[in-house]
Amino acid sequence: MFGLKLACAGVAGVIGATSVFPLDMVKTRLQNQKVGPNGERMYTGIVQCAKTIIRTEGVAGLYMGLVPNLAGIIPEKALKLGVNDILREIFADEYGDVTMAKGLAIGKLAPSDSA
Repeated sequence: MFGLKLACAGVAGVIGATSVFPLDMVKTRLQNQKVGPNGERMYTGIVQCAKTIIRTEGVAGLYMGLVPNLAGIIPEKALKLGVNDILREIFADEYGDVTMAKGLAIGKLAPSDSA
């Protein structure tokens, strides 16, 4: 059962990361753009940046670098969400409910990606 929870949590991580990755790509391009000597920028905003990426690199350009990103996200989300789910089952009352205090404790006990 724990293996299934880990797999489902890993899939949830893939779906989440894949959903927001294009926006993250645009954000990164905007942050890293070079400013010319007269202050001109390559991108004027979010929409123009996304359109430029799609025009020059295709839609796949919005997902460049996704696979290495997923290599870190899948195990991290699998452990975090899988352990959280198991702990919620352990701490739940006979009706399957978890109190606010127990929910906070579960959140603290589940593995974290912060150092």
